[in-house]
Amino acid sequence: MKSQNIKGWLDPLSLTGNKELPNRTVPSPMDGVMSPVFCRAMNELRLIDCWITPFIRISNSIPGLLRLSRRIEPFMQSGLPVIVQLLGNSPELLSEAAKRLETLGIDGINLNFACPSNTVVRNGGGGSLLKSPELMTRILAAIQKECPNLSLSVKLRTGFSSPDELAEIIKAVRKARLDFIILHFRTVAEAYLKVENAYERLGEAVDCAGEVPLIGSGDVFARADAEQMFEASGCAGIAVARGLLRNPFLIRDIQNMIVGSESALPENEQFIFFNKMLDFANENPKLYWRRSFFMEIASHLWGSGHHFFEELKNMSDKDMLGRKNSF
Repeated sequence: MKSQNIKGWLDPLSLTGNKELPNRTVPSPMDGVMSPVFCRAMNELRLIDCWITPFIRISNSIPGLLRLSRRIEPFMQSGLPVIVQLLGNSPELLSEAAKRLETLGIDGINLNFACPSNTVVRNGGGGSLLKSPELMTRILAAIQKECPNLSLSVKLRTGFSSPDELAEIIKAVRKARLDFIILHFRTVAEAYLKVENAYERLGEAVDCAGEVPLIGSGDVFARADAEQMFEASGCAGIAVARGLLRNPFLIRDIQNMIVGSESALPENEQFIFFNKMLDFANENPKLYWRRSFFMEIASHLWGSGHHFFEELKNMSDKDMLGRKNSF
C-alpha cells in the first residue's frame, strides 16, 4: 500500500478538460434523497464542494436535452462542479447520453457499476456489470471516444459475489482513461451486511488502482470513521453517503479533522438543516414541499424513535411549516 498523508484529501483532484474537484471529500450519490429541496439546503449552507448526482438510468432510449437539463438543474444551480452518474449496459446509448449531457456544461460522467438493487441487477445494470468486465471496458471506451474532453470515473463494489473478483474488475476499468474510482468495500451480494475486512479490501483496491485516485466509500458516519478508513487503506479520498443523512455537516467535520481542528459543528445541526429545507418549502411549496420526504429526512436525522420525530408525525402540514422557527 502506498504511503500517503490524509491531508491529501484536501488537495484538488484534476479532471480531464482542464477542470478539477476542489478536494477529495465528496458526497456520494443517493437516489431518492438528493431532491431539489435537499440540494438547495446543502448548497445554501455550503456543506459540500461538488456534486455527484444520483444515477440517470439509460435503458431503451436517451432522455431529451430538456428532460436531462431538468434532472440535473438542482445540482447545476449550485455553481459547484457537477459530475453526472449514469446507469445502464449499452455502450452506444450511454455514450450518446454522455454526449448530450456534455452540452449542458457538466464536469464529468460517473458510471454506476455498483448498485445492488435487485431490480437494477435483474435488468443488467449497476452491480450486475461487475460480472462482465469486458462490457464495462467497452462502455468506458465508447464514452471516451464520444467525449474525449469529458471527465470519466466509475463507482464500483469489490465484486459481485466475492472480493476475489476485485483485481480483474479494476484491471478492466483501468483500460479507460479514468480520473478517479469510487469504491464501496462490499460486494453486490453483501448489499449492506457487516463486513469484517472492509478496509483491507480498500487497501487492496488502492494498490490495484495504481496512479488512479481511489476514493473509499461505505459506513462513514463520523470523523473517526473517515480517519480509520484512511489509516487502514491509504485511500486518496472519501465519498460520504448515508452519513450525510444523519449529519449533513459531516463532510465539513471530516475536513476539520484533516487539518487538526476540533469539531466545529454548530449546536443542533440537524435542526439547522431541517429548518433550512422548511424555509424553501415555505417559499415555494409546489416545488419543495412533500410531507413524506420531510418525514423521511427527519427519520434519518433523529431516528424514528426520537421524541421530535413523534412530534412531527402528529403535526399537520400547516403546523409543520408554520412552526419551523421554533424547531
